Amino acid sequence: MNIAKHRATLVELGFSVVRGYLDQSFLDKLRQQCDRVLARLPQQHRDEYRSQGSLVNLGDHPDYSHLIASAQLRQLMRQLSFASSRWLAGYLISKPPNSPALFWHQDWWGWDHPMSYTDRLPGLGIMIYLSNTSVANGCLRVIPGSHRCQHRLHGLPVAHEQSLSHIEDPDDIAYQSDESEAAVEIEAGDVVLMDPRLLHSAYANQSNGERSLITLWYLPEFAALPETVQARYVQIFNRQELDTGDSAKGKLLDGWPEEHRQVVQNLEPKYNGRAEPHAWNRAPDQSRMLASMDELAAT
Repeated sequence: MNIAKHRATLVELGFSVVRGYLDQSFLDKLRQQCDRVLARLPQQHRDEYRSQGSLVNLGDHPDYSHLIASAQLRQLMRQLSFASSRWLAGYLISKPPNSPALFWHQDWWGWDHPMSYTDRLPGLGIMIYLSNTSVANGCLRVIPGSHRCQHRLHGLPVAHEQSLSHIEDPDDIAYQSDESEAAVEIEAGDVVLMDPRLLHSAYANQSNGERSLITLWYLPEFAALPETVQARYVQIFNRQELDTGDSAKGKLLDGWPEEHRQVVQNLEPKYNGRAEPHAWNRAPDQSRMLASMDELAAT
């Protein structure tokens, strides 16, 4: 399996699909673990995240430590030449039967930094679907190249805003198909790699089955990132800077049982310098994006 080509595709398109990477035994254990969590979700959570289906923060579930630091995912990152990656966050996102579409969004917070308009990967999403997906059951859809190129959907509200999650206006453009979208249909065992700057969403789940995935966010070559970005990432990891404006004291892993903390301790992002955390901005700058497009066209 030639994994190296996926890094080039990731840089060019903003995403890539590694086919058949995870074995059935790995998936069966993960599926059972996720099903137990989903079975305990209160209806209030489902209502709050109606568009996503669920948004379970794995930081609240230390027993996922063995997935986060699994040999399979570490090997994948080594093959991508991301051996020095750190872990940032993870979510269990599951669309129940006959549920609406996920809104269009991108997940990058550092659009004020010049790095955002280059081919430098600011983060890496690893998406693990627990069943086969299609347009009918709510597969991923993306705008290829939108991590570097201006698109009309960049003007939407920031990701995970309450009005979008609640679907206050089902006719909003945020939930509609776009002529430039691409459906990413996968089979269980495939792994989707994604740049956080990429515009993406999911189709409505029109089937009678749950469509679940785990999204894990890693920080490739963390120590080589600009120091201000490192500083901000450490705050995000410890939930000291959230979209909601909430703040938390201490470190995330301080609340984890020792057995799980040890599993992921080498993946914890740490920064001991004096740089101030970079500014939080979820909206790309149109002029910088256009300049980036000109740069791409010239290469």
